[in-house]
Amino acid sequence: MMKKTKIEVQGIEIRLEKIKKQEYVSLTDIARFSDQKPAVVINSWMRNSKTLLFLETWEKVHNPKFKVSHMTDFRLKALEERYSISINNYVKETGAIGLLVKRGKYGGTYAFSEIALDFCSWLSPQFKVYLYKEFEQLKTAELEIKQKEKEFYLNKMFNNSLENAQYSKYLIDGPESLEEE
Repeated sequence: MMKKTKIEVQGIEIRLEKIKKQEYVSLTDIARFSDQKPAVVINSWMRNSKTLLFLETWEKVHNPKFKVSHMTDFRLKALEERYSISINNYVKETGAIGLLVKRGKYGGTYAFSEIALDFCSWLSPQFKVYLYKEFEQLKTAELEIKQKEKEFYLNKMFNNSLENAQYSKYLIDGPESLEEE
């Protein structure tokens, strides 16, 4: 995937970015599907016990440095109404890699695609279907581009090999070798 890519899903532009050599999807953009502020929507999703269980399982599978014991503490805190949910706190306390917050003008909350799809399921199952469709189309197009690039470079290597073989023959056998062909 390119450094920054955008897809449009039901009129909402969603950023996809390569951050720290990994592909992330903007949850902030997805949350705009709701009538509430994106931060409120994301925090509500983080309070959901099924969300926390999903995130814990995802991190156990994908992140060997995930702090499971800290996740248990985080889940207990998240159930308390007075505790403020923060993606930054979650990442710091648990060592999570599936979610991150990017600061600045084009910042927001980002997640791996599987986590973004879980967020969509919670927000709107219909929206999830459309996001998945657009994401798959993007991946198919990227795969086609990579295949064409691969074919181009293989052809170039083959042609260079032929030229090198002819030149080697010329050096070894002399100019007469070219006349034979």
